Amino acid sequence: MTEAEHRQAIAASWERCAHRHNLVAGLARPILRLRSEEIAHRREAFNDMTSGELQGLSQLATLASETASALVVTDRDQILLDIHCRDADRDAFESRGVAPGSNWDERIAGTNGVSMASLGRHAVTVRGSEHFYQTLRPFACTAVPVFDAEDAVLAILNFTTIDRGNTADFAFARHVLNTAADRVQAWLFLRRFGGGITLQVSAPAAGAAPAGRRNALVALDGDGRILAITAAARAVLPEPERGAALCGRSFEEIFGTRFEPADRGPGRWASLAPGAGPAGAIRVSAAGLPAARPRAAGRAAQALTGAPAFLALAESGLLPPARLHQARRLLRAGTPVMIRGPVGAGKSHAARVLLAEAGRAPGSAGVLDSRSEAETGIAARIEGWNRDAAEMPDLVLAEALAAWPPRLQGALLGCLERAGAAGHRPALVATCASGDTGLLPELGHFLGGFVLDLPPVRQLESRERLIRHLLRTLAPEGPPALAAEAMAAIAAHDWPGNIRELRGALDVACACCDGGMIMRADLPEHVACRIGALAVADAQHDLAEVLRLCDWNVTRAAKVTGLSRATLNRRIREQDLHRPGKGARRPVH
Repeated sequence: MTEAEHRQAIAASWERCAHRHNLVAGLARPILRLRSEEIAHRREAFNDMTSGELQGLSQLATLASETASALVVTDRDQILLDIHCRDADRDAFESRGVAPGSNWDERIAGTNGVSMASLGRHAVTVRGSEHFYQTLRPFACTAVPVFDAEDAVLAILNFTTIDRGNTADFAFARHVLNTAADRVQAWLFLRRFGGGITLQVSAPAAGAAPAGRRNALVALDGDGRILAITAAARAVLPEPERGAALCGRSFEEIFGTRFEPADRGPGRWASLAPGAGPAGAIRVSAAGLPAARPRAAGRAAQALTGAPAFLALAESGLLPPARLHQARRLLRAGTPVMIRGPVGAGKSHAARVLLAEAGRAPGSAGVLDSRSEAETGIAARIEGWNRDAAEMPDLVLAEALAAWPPRLQGALLGCLERAGAAGHRPALVATCASGDTGLLPELGHFLGGFVLDLPPVRQLESRERLIRHLLRTLAPEGPPALAAEAMAAIAAHDWPGNIRELRGALDVACACCDGGMIMRADLPEHVACRIGALAVADAQHDLAEVLRLCDWNVTRAAKVTGLSRATLNRRIREQDLHRPGKGARRPVH
């Protein structure tokens, strides 16, 4: 970004702050902070998404301490999760709002480095008087966005220091933060697509060694077609191709390098040869996950790898990654897995994803589902497996098992026990509706060793993770963002149809939205009008219900009800309300 472009971006931000967000420039206004419980939930969700990769920024944290600066990590909503600085400097930063839980959204904190980096999707330094609020003007903030495997903003890394006017310091900060951000995205991309063919691309200067970015990555299928590509990889292409839809197109056509499948031994992923395509000068090399690094003390969690569908299920927030890892191991060992959940919670999808990861055979699963197949047909298939165990597939899915007639359940149990005695233990996943009492006790005992419980949408701690996951599946080329009012409407709805209903509502919103931002009016009417109903409920002093539907996120509840945060906090204290599971009322910050 040139200096003129930077000044123009700062001026545009000030314009938005004054006329769109109704903020007043120059005030010594405190920065809004979330309560401790909200920060803890966000940290947990954030670490699940990143597998703790951002926890390894110890060198940057040391650099910040040595220069009397602060290294700040925010999530994609611009909420400060961690700050690394010297203990002697911490009070100076926190007294001006640079503290855990502080919200750096432009609509709340005015023009600042974190919001500018998030909106512009590139590195930026906001200095001294460029900040909208007087509170932040002693500082210079250099911020860099961190992207996930789909090029959505995942986090912001920010160096905050006293503004001494030394532009070399800012350039150095941008360099080290960009390097760290590139490394994180490369790790996340390879973690998601590294089970297949992943390539790194670069466009070196004439006569020089490749000087590409670590996150300039492309994932291919076995035929050399592009499955996924990062923005850094697009940047090495000629201008006309950078904004084009590339997924599904031939890698050779786009990058001018022939791709030939090769034996996938250690370090050998593909055979590459220069071509004469439109980007023939681009350098290409194989990419793969780095060697395992020592784990931080006390961390027993394992980075999850696998097919994209399996990783997407882990990132959706429906099930803990550690439980999914256990389920996969058990299925590969021939131990059955039961998946329970309410109607529309995604049981069938989760079952098929797990079976695809069982690694027992390349064939499709044998599906037994009394809802779509006559009972006589299922009985005949089970009888055939009884006569010849070799006919039983290595992957078996038993859908809605508790709804089967007892006779059919007993036949399946007998078949599985005989197959096990003969040394054949298929990877078996059974699904069952929550609370269904129709399962035979003996079959329940056989299947009940490992159970995955899918929660209803209304009980999810981090509904935002599921929403972003669904948006990526609905619009993989560029999922739209959600306006605050749209997120508030979604938070306020009960979702009796669970994921099936939520996905349908988001599908409608994606089709109706304009400009890459989903507004409340883009949602189905029965979802959009829920905000008004909750505002009436609050007027009738049903604040506990409002907070429950908003997962006790006070900021979201304030948006839903139209009350100020201060008024909402006062009413919480007056009514002696506190988050479920907390034995004593805590002060609301």
